[in-house]
Amino acid sequence: MDSDAIRWFVLNHIPGPGSSRISAVRRAVDTFNNRHLACIELFAPTIVSASRIGDRMVCSEKPLTYHYVFVRGTYSEIKSLCQGSNGFSFVIDHGGGSRYATVSDRSMADFMTIARACRNTLPFFPLDSVDLESGDLVEVVDGPFAGLVGYFIPRNKSVRGNIMIQVSQNLGTVAYDIHAGYVRVLEFSKSSRRGYDQIDAFVPKLYGILRHHSDGAPLTTREIAVLTVFHRRMSSARLGDRKVEAKLTAILYAVSRLLGDRAGEEDFYKRYMKLADSVTSPVTKSFISLVFSIVDGDREEYARGVASLPPCEPKESCALALLREEYDYHNIKNNIG
Repeated sequence: MDSDAIRWFVLNHIPGPGSSRISAVRRAVDTFNNRHLACIELFAPTIVSASRIGDRMVCSEKPLTYHYVFVRGTYSEIKSLCQGSNGFSFVIDHGGGSRYATVSDRSMADFMTIARACRNTLPFFPLDSVDLESGDLVEVVDGPFAGLVGYFIPRNKSVRGNIMIQVSQNLGTVAYDIHAGYVRVLEFSKSSRRGYDQIDAFVPKLYGILRHHSDGAPLTTREIAVLTVFHRRMSSARLGDRKVEAKLTAILYAVSRLLGDRAGEEDFYKRYMKLADSVTSPVTKSFISLVFSIVDGDREEYARGVASLPPCEPKESCALALLREEYDYHNIKNNIG
């Protein structure tokens, strides 16, 4: 085997007693890289697992591939890694031409997309991290009211909510004021707020998620919830304004890409390209360029977004000020400009 060729190796990893496999594998690779001035890449895919503990629902990370992990480096580097007392060992390739199991870059890229999509599928959502609307049909999945189904009525400045339960078609409804930590959305309200209000409320959250994504970190459970609820609510929205629909479709492309939804990603990109000529506002152009450049890792698109930003003015809209702040953040982070 060529000791200088860089490739993806499949390794076993068995952590020591009392160690979390997920944290142990990351710590071991980081330690090896620091000691040997190496740049081994690690991919240890996880899924979000939900379980009930007492009367609470708890989300936790679990390995997607049992005890297998994937590392990218030269054979000599990976051999040195496996020789340490850190739980790593090679996987023998019994059916291929090489002694040890490897994966091509292209196959690995496809698997990463699949793994991300698997991770980013939640069976339910933490109520205090998603924007539910009055009239959304939800099912409570934790606490003493688990299993109760009704229409959500939000209460301002509280993570508590009223779940309106229809007793019968003839008797009307009864409202229960309950604490619901997690809910499953069964149906979105047909009388939701105006589309651009939804977009304006979502954009600041998207900026925070994009910052996290640009650091190479996996989405958190709450970020998955925010993205998924917006995606499901808005993916079939028709706003009657090409300019707003272009912005929404661009956002949905980015959300699909973050969630690993390959089919949605392709569909929304095609839809955006049909609407792109309607985007005339420099601010909207710059916003779309920022979003696209971060999810696609496209520095040229990023530069186009910077060029589209209007000059600074003493008084400017909150949306523009927030957009400019995001460009400033990514300029500093990536030493641009």
